[in-house]
Amino acid sequence: MRRCINRWTSTRFRAFLLTLLLVAGPIRAGEHPTAFTASYDVYSTGQHVADAEFFLRQINNVWVWRMQTRPRGLYRWLTRKKPFSETRMTNTPEGLKLGQANSGDYPELSPQENTWFDHDGMQIYFTDTRGDNRQQLELPAKLYNF
Repeated sequence: MRRCINRWTSTRFRAFLLTLLLVAGPIRAGEHPTAFTASYDVYSTGQHVADAEFFLRQINNVWVWRMQTRPRGLYRWLTRKKPFSETRMTNTPEGLKLGQANSGDYPELSPQENTWFDHDGMQIYFTDTRGDNRQQLELPAKLYNF
């Protein structure tokens, strides 16, 4: 599935980026984001190889941004992976703050990469279970998640 990287240059992905910028604009301005759900077809060399789903929703006082991709057609025979990424942001008086970000290849299993943001202690904690990698970094004053 290495060639699926070509999908980032597709017209549909450009439309998704524009949508993301429209959603991220209000977040940056200190306003509340709007919940949404979107589905996209992923193409590689003209073939429909996967389906991608995105959503942004508020659960209690936490905004959850999630992306998941599922292989389709012949690619289902080649891989069982369903890559996902999830970012949680806490609504605070200062605006939205990153709380946790995780990702992996199988949503039914524990995430392979986890990142926690400790705003009080000004630390970022990162773990990667694939290489038993653990890091602790100083939290910068301005923090973004791309």
